[in-house]
Amino acid sequence: MPGDRTLRERDDTSTRLLDAAERIFATRGIEAASVRAITDAAGANVAAVRYHFGSKHDLVRALVERRVEEMAECRRPLFDAAMRRDTVTSRDIAEAWVRPLAAMALDGRGTRRAYLSFIVVIQGASPELRAMTTAAFQPQHKQFAPLLERALPDIPEAVRWFRFALAAESTVRALANLDRARAPWTAHGGIDDADVVEHLVDAMAGLLDSPCSTPRANRAPSAR
Repeated sequence: MPGDRTLRERDDTSTRLLDAAERIFATRGIEAASVRAITDAAGANVAAVRYHFGSKHDLVRALVERRVEEMAECRRPLFDAAMRRDTVTSRDIAEAWVRPLAAMALDGRGTRRAYLSFIVVIQGASPELRAMTTAAFQPQHKQFAPLLERALPDIPEAVRWFRFALAAESTVRALANLDRARAPWTAHGGIDDADVVEHLVDAMAGLLDSPCSTPRANRAPSAR
């Protein structure tokens, strides 16, 4: 039917715009990327971004939310499996965070790989865009909360989240640039991407499990 064809064409154009914007934002940054460059790369007219999304900021939001939903679907079985276990470990948390992102980084088609670089770019963008990204990921972060509490019951909540945020950002940056992540092995025969992912899981689990320092306010006075 004509109406169905129009809807399919509209969906196809919006997908092409999202794919093009993801690649261009990842390589040029958000501020430096023009709407014209995105529409040209998508094979769309210059008014297409406004028609399908509204503003450039709305396009960024749509990009974040598209992959957030995908990540949520990938992580759901990992969350469910961890919650069914009698004991939750830091490795369970690391697996749930790293594996879905690694699947994107190792996507042979290349249509999803740019997302990780895009997220790294957003981390250095305006406070408004960073806040928007944090809000979009908040539902997933809440799902990690009971896992962190069960795996690290003796570590203060603020420290648990500090470690998680540090590990999460580090792994995203590593997966966004796997060539750089492989660099330490270059002089030792090299390493393949799958093994880098295994080491990222190890590193995140180790960071979460590391000993917790006593807060300075609670330390005993040093002997004089």
